[in-house]
Amino acid sequence: MLACASSLVGAEPPEGLDFIGGYYEKGEYKCYAEPCFTIHKGTEAAAAKDRPFSPRDWQPRTRSCQKAYTQALATASTVDIRYAKKGDCVFVVEGEWLDPYTTEVITELGDIALDQLVSYREAHRYGGAYWSHAQRMELVSDSDNIVPVASMSKKARAGKSPTQWMPENKAYWCDYIVRREIIQRKYKLYLPREEREFQQEIKKLYCKY
Repeated sequence: MLACASSLVGAEPPEGLDFIGGYYEKGEYKCYAEPCFTIHKGTEAAAAKDRPFSPRDWQPRTRSCQKAYTQALATASTVDIRYAKKGDCVFVVEGEWLDPYTTEVITELGDIALDQLVSYREAHRYGGAYWSHAQRMELVSDSDNIVPVASMSKKARAGKSPTQWMPENKAYWCDYIVRREIIQRKYKLYLPREEREFQQEIKKLYCKY
C-alpha cells in the first residue's frame, strides 16, 4: 500500500523527491505533492474494479523442472555454474550473481530470489485478470521476465509497479524499464496512463541512446 506524507508549510522537501512529487523512505514510496496523490488514488481505484488477484492463479498445477528459472540463473551468473540432476530435472546449485537492483554480489543460492520484471500482480491488473491458466503459465515460464536478485530486493519490491518502486541502483533504471516494456508489448498488457508516462520520463532521463 502506498504511504502518504502530508506537506507542511515551510518544511523542507524530502531528499530524493521525484518528478511526480513522490520519494522513498526506508524502502517505502510516499507522496509529498501532486500529481503523486492523484496518480496513486487513480491506480488504487482502477485496481478495485478488477477480478481479485490470487497468487494461486499463477502457480503451475503440477510439479515441473522450472526450466525457465534454471535458464535465468545460468544466463545471469558471472562465473561458470555447477548443475545437479534430480530425477529428470537439472538445477543450478552453484554460481555467482550480481543483483542489478542493488549491485550486491550473491554467492549463495539461499540468498537469491527470482523476481518478475512485470510482476504477476501487475500482469493481472494490466490485462491478465481473465487469462486462461495456459496464458498465465506462458508468462510464468518466460525467462525474459525473470531476473535473479537478492532475496531482500524481491521482498522490498513486492511486485510493485515503477510509480511505486524503482531499483536502488539508478544505473539499471533504463534497462529495467526497457525490459519491462518488451514484456508488456509481448503479452499485450495495457498500462494506465500514469504508468506509461512515468516509464517514458524514466527513459528520457536515464536511457542514453
